[in-house]
Amino acid sequence: MRQLLSILTLLTMVGCNKDFDNSTKVNEIKLPGYSESGNTTFGFLLNDSVWTNYGHYYRDNGVIPGWRENKIINTYNFAGTPGERALQVTGRLTIVKNNVATKDISAGFSFVPVPPFINTYLLNGVYPRDFNVNDNVQRRFYRIKSTNPFVLQVTKFDTLGQVCSGRFNGILFNDENLTDSIIIKDGRFDVKLSY
Repeated sequence: MRQLLSILTLLTMVGCNKDFDNSTKVNEIKLPGYSESGNTTFGFLLNDSVWTNYGHYYRDNGVIPGWRENKIINTYNFAGTPGERALQVTGRLTIVKNNVATKDISAGFSFVPVPPFINTYLLNGVYPRDFNVNDNVQRRFYRIKSTNPFVLQVTKFDTLGQVCSGRFNGILFNDENLTDSIIIKDGRFDVKLSY
């Protein structure tokens, strides 16, 4: 009997899967305030439009497909060179209207903090010194052009409190069309160093 109730409950939950739409809440998307407290924030102006982690993405995992919350993911792991650690931060902004993503932009960066840590880093577009933006709707991928370094400034690096914060800006170019570029400015991040 319990199994039957469990199955009926699961079928009811799957059957009640309503259309997802967050398009009326676009005005909620705001650039996160600058902070240095490990608040897990990541945002910037992309061609003067706000990008920050927001919304839900669709995932079909073969069991229960559905909309899952976008989250900022950050790691501080060993990179290619022995003893070298790279900080990686990624997020996604997704606007959905009637179950269809009308805007879906992933962004992420990686760099290797080195002593004295609070410093300005020039990212060259080669892992682990990279910044990229992926327009998942238009299927365009933007990266750093090696002749045009991307500037990332670390303003706080606290190993005891495990916090890394900073600012960034630069120009990214479409992999398939170098005349297509996007401007990233007023970027900021504030994350915990998760080992």
